[in-house]
Amino acid sequence: MKNSPEFLTSYDAAGTIHDYVVAMLCGLPRPLMSDQNAASWGYFNTQSQSWNLEILTASGFPIHLLPDIAEPASVAGRTAHAWFEIPKGTPVGVALGDLQASVYSCMAQRTDAVLNISTSVQLAASMPSGFQPVQSPDPAAPVAYFPYFDRTYLAVAASLNGGNVLATFVQMLVQWMADLDN
Repeated sequence: MKNSPEFLTSYDAAGTIHDYVVAMLCGLPRPLMSDQNAASWGYFNTQSQSWNLEILTASGFPIHLLPDIAEPASVAGRTAHAWFEIPKGTPVGVALGDLQASVYSCMAQRTDAVLNISTSVQLAASMPSGFQPVQSPDPAAPVAYFPYFDRTYLAVAASLNGGNVLATFVQMLVQWMADLDN
């Protein structure tokens, strides 16, 4: 916006790639975004469920591009046309955050903790209903809080490593298994 303002003139909305897919499938004129994805962009207040418009406006951010917010697990719309084997009119959910979706898929009970190993590693646990993180979190804190479902939060301790570390870890496990087999 500061260095090439003409670049954004042809755009009228912003979202994640999965928000785009949902909008495309449903024929939505603007994307809907879950608070899970909005929080990952920053400048989103998870307690009030709103963008920090004063801060964004003061910095010159084009707030007209910001997507509308919808509850995670809510229906964004219905497919506007048949798509492969999915019939027209099929309900499509609002896109979820990738960490929240992976935790949800394997958390049998709200009291479980989930160790998610992908390109990074996160240990996540669901916070009790009513828990609210501090308004200004410490960026050096070992635990961060991410929006989950039903206005609850996940406590997440991330290893902040990349794929090379994961590959080394997997190789180490393979070696251990080979050593234990002998």
